[in-house]
Amino acid sequence: MSKVADPVDHVHVHLLPGKEKSILRGHPWVFSGAIGKLEVDENPPKAGDWVKVITSAGQCLGWGHWGESSIAVRLLQREDSPQPPLEAWWAGQFKACLNVRQNVGLWSPDSSEDGGFRWVHGEGDGLSGLVVDCYAGVAVVQTHSMGMHKALSNITAGLKAAMPSLKGVVNKSTNLLNKLNESGAENAQDGWVWKAGDLPLPHPFQEHGLKYQLDPIGGQKTGFFLDQRDNRKLLMEWVKDREVLNAFSYHWRIQHGRPSRRQHESGEPGCIKISRGTISAPRFHQWFRRPP
Repeated sequence: MSKVADPVDHVHVHLLPGKEKSILRGHPWVFSGAIGKLEVDENPPKAGDWVKVITSAGQCLGWGHWGESSIAVRLLQREDSPQPPLEAWWAGQFKACLNVRQNVGLWSPDSSEDGGFRWVHGEGDGLSGLVVDCYAGVAVVQTHSMGMHKALSNITAGLKAAMPSLKGVVNKSTNLLNKLNESGAENAQDGWVWKAGDLPLPHPFQEHGLKYQLDPIGGQKTGFFLDQRDNRKLLMEWVKDREVLNAFSYHWRIQHGRPSRRQHESGEPGCIKISRGTISAPRFHQWFRRPP
């Protein structure tokens, strides 16, 4: 990989001949072995910096985040624009994500917004390195790259613009960024990025008619396992009034649904739960005493 000294506002990443084919087919990554040269002003790019990707023939493929691993660039904006994306671009992307969720029935602007859904799913939504889950108006952000970490303020502004009823944004990325071993990751902190007024945790939301208490900061992942939505519904249909041994109740957030409580109150067969989480038992008992 060579460098040229022509002055540019942002680093230009020039690909080797033929290495643009996968990008043109829609792949979001540029691997380090596909790069022929970097066109820089003075300093080489740092992890998370915006860079412009250009073919060996001079065609602009778009803008992406620079990385210090084998994934050299995560391509995000596929346009030949003079500058990298601004706040308005983020809002447009997040609105497009909401439209997809609305079309498949996971979200509706007219609903009570008390449910949970995955708002942004990384490469699947053209936003490599970003995951956003939304729980009853609280967005929990996980940045899997330094580029997304550096763009957190724009991401927050874009989420607020895309969903005006949003109540708050939580960052849950520290563990992920520490694993990257890239410069700047040590500055990451989990917690509220923005919230509209007093919004205590745990935060309530519902799924399949069951009430849950979400702790996005202290819990695993973004605080819940939304990908198991259909499995939880199927399990509810299977167990009904049967006695159940739940040997995988590691975290109270994924196993304290109303069926067990209803069985307890009515004297029906119940559910024995095994958990090794230090906060699982006290919080489960706290929830158990809550009114229906």
